[in-house]
Amino acid sequence: MVDEPLSPLAEQVLERITAIERRKRVFRTGAAASLITASLVAYWALRDDESRVPAVPVASHDDVGVGTTPRTADDSPPEAVPEAAVLDAFDEGGGAAALLALQELLGDEQLQRAIDGLAAEGIGRVARSSPARQRVAVLEAIAASPADTRARMAGVVLAGLDDPEDAVRSAAIRTLVRCFPGGRSHPVLDRVLEDRGLHGSEDERYAVAAALSDPRFRHLAGTLERALADPSARVRSRAAASLGPVGASDRIASLRPLLEDEEVDVRVAAARSLGLLGDASGGAFLRETLEHPDPTWRVAALGFLADVGDPIAIDAARDFLANGDEWMKVEALRVLAEADEPVERRLLEPALASANDDLRVAAGRVLLRDGSPEGADVLRGYLDHPRLFFTAAELLLRADRSRYEDDVRAAIDRLDPAQRRDARELLLRDLPP
Repeated sequence: MVDEPLSPLAEQVLERITAIERRKRVFRTGAAASLITASLVAYWALRDDESRVPAVPVASHDDVGVGTTPRTADDSPPEAVPEAAVLDAFDEGGGAAALLALQELLGDEQLQRAIDGLAAEGIGRVARSSPARQRVAVLEAIAASPADTRARMAGVVLAGLDDPEDAVRSAAIRTLVRCFPGGRSHPVLDRVLEDRGLHGSEDERYAVAAALSDPRFRHLAGTLERALADPSARVRSRAAASLGPVGASDRIASLRPLLEDEEVDVRVAAARSLGLLGDASGGAFLRETLEHPDPTWRVAALGFLADVGDPIAIDAARDFLANGDEWMKVEALRVLAEADEPVERRLLEPALASANDDLRVAAGRVLLRDGSPEGADVLRGYLDHPRLFFTAAELLLRADRSRYEDDVRAAIDRLDPAQRRDARELLLRDLPP
C-alpha cells in the first residue's frame, strides 16, 4: 500500500463525517453506515472534477450544516450539489438512509465503481493515513459491498491482517470471511483462520471463533476445540457457542468439561451447544441453570432450552409467567407464542395491565396469534413507539399482511425521518407467518 496523506478533498469529507459521528456517538446501522462513510471518501477523493464538490464546514454541536458549491468566476449562483443531499441524509437518517441516497445519486454501477476505486487507488491513503477507526470502516465497507466486489478485494483485506492496530486486524478477519463465496471455504482463508485462531490477539481469536460458527468451516472444528482452552473466558465462550451450530458432534467430549468452567457465560454457551449436538449433559445443565439466583441466566437458560427443543422449556415458561419478574414473563410469553402453546387469559391480564411496554407487546403477540382483535389493538398502539415500532409492525405483518399493511404504512409516515427508510425496507421483506 502507498503511504501518503489524504487529499484536502478527502480530509473535508472525513471532517464532516467525524463531526456527525461525534454528535451521534455511534452510527445507527453498523455496516451500512461504514459503507456510506467509505463510499463518500472514495467518491469525492477519487473523482476527476473537483469543481462541484461542496465546501464542508465544521459542524457545531447544535447544527450540522450542508456544504455549498463555491461560486464561479462570474459570481453566478452556485450550481445545486446533489452530494449535499447525501450528507443531509447521513445526518438525519443514519447510514441506511444515506446509503440509499447515495445509490439514487450515483446508481448501482457508479456506486460499485466508487467502492472499487477505494480499493484500487484510495485504500493506501485511507487505510494508512487515517485513524484506526476509519481503517476499520473501510474494511466493514468492503464486507457490506456486493459479492463480486468483495471477492476482488480479498487481497486488500489480507493486507489489513498486517495492520499494527488490533481492531483493524480483527475487522480484516471478519471481512475476509465474507470475501469468499458462501457454501465453501478456501485454502487461503483456512490458513488465516487457523493461524490467527492460535497465534492472534484476544480480539483476533474471538473473531475467528465467531467466524467458525459457519457450517462451511466444519473441517476447522479442531481450531475451535483448541480455543476451548483459551485463557480468555470471552474466547472460550465464543468457541463453545460455535461448536453447536457448526454440528461438531465429534467434539462433545471436549465441550463437557466446560460445564465446570469458572465463568458462567462459558458454562451456558457450552451447555447450549451440547444441547444442539444432542448431548443430554447440556440439557441437564441448562435445566439446573433455570434455578440460578441471577434471573438473567434463568432467562438465558429458558431461551436456550427452547432453542434445542427441550420439552421442559414449556413447563419452565409457564412457571416464569406465573411466578417470575417482568423480564422473565417477557421471555416466557415469547417461548410460548413461538411454540404455539395456549396461555390462560388470567395470566395475560397482569401483562396487559403492566407499565412495562415489552411485556404488553409480548402479551399482545399471544392474543394476536390466537386471532383476538385485542392483540391487534395492543400492537397497533405501539406502531408510534420509537423503540417498539419494528417489533409491533413485524408481528402484525406476519399475522396478516393484507389486513395490517395499511396501518403499518400510515405509522411509517408518522415516524421520525431517521427511522423511515429502515421501516420502508421492512415492508419489502418476505415475512412468513
